[in-house]
Amino acid sequence: MVRSWLRVHDDTCMELNRRYQLCAVDLKHSFPERPWRLLGLLKFDGEAYCSERFVRALLLKTSVLGTASRSLLLCPRTEYNFPVFSNETILMGKRVLFLVDVQQVFPAKERNTGSLFDDLKSIRSRYQDLLEDPAVVRGEIARGFSPAAVYVRLDPGCYTRAAELLQQYLFRYLDALDEVPAGAEMRAGARQAFDAYADLVINHDPAMRFLRRMFGAAGARERAYDMFFGK
Repeated sequence: MVRSWLRVHDDTCMELNRRYQLCAVDLKHSFPERPWRLLGLLKFDGEAYCSERFVRALLLKTSVLGTASRSLLLCPRTEYNFPVFSNETILMGKRVLFLVDVQQVFPAKERNTGSLFDDLKSIRSRYQDLLEDPAVVRGEIARGFSPAAVYVRLDPGCYTRAAELLQQYLFRYLDALDEVPAGAEMRAGARQAFDAYADLVINHDPAMRFLRRMFGAAGARERAYDMFFGK
């Protein structure tokens, strides 16, 4: 079952390649890396792409001493005024920490989302069995989370249901994004809102503490802005 969790994004890659022409991105620090600060024990690997709709489509893989994670981030180009899709799957012994959300980058009146958040909450309501042990979002980063967020601790045996929920969130998100006309005009304040969201993640996301341990403060910021936001 653990091996299934490690392949949680296989179907995501297939769907993204079906919908979009993905182009590999040459990051400032290419994958894979084995940070010397962790004595080379951790493997930090992944794939980064861009497309006509995404400034970044990022899949990350890490593994160290019995803990492994799989991360997915889809960051649309700013002119689409559209939220960021995020999934974190962290395997820790006999438990799995699982997050899937559509992050609130732009003020509500500026988003091209239609009924997206209501539809995601409707999907979530069909997976009450996965919501029995919720994790808590603390601190400033909570400002970026949507009302449709799923952030829970799971038994590894819940893989099939969790993967199904992830796919339903992803498909509804991509359908909504694809409804936004290509070449849409960037709304006033969109760049500032996007930059503010990027700064929120860089300064307050718990994952940044992990990156700082691996690469130091300056190295973590440089990698995160590049990997996540194409900056």
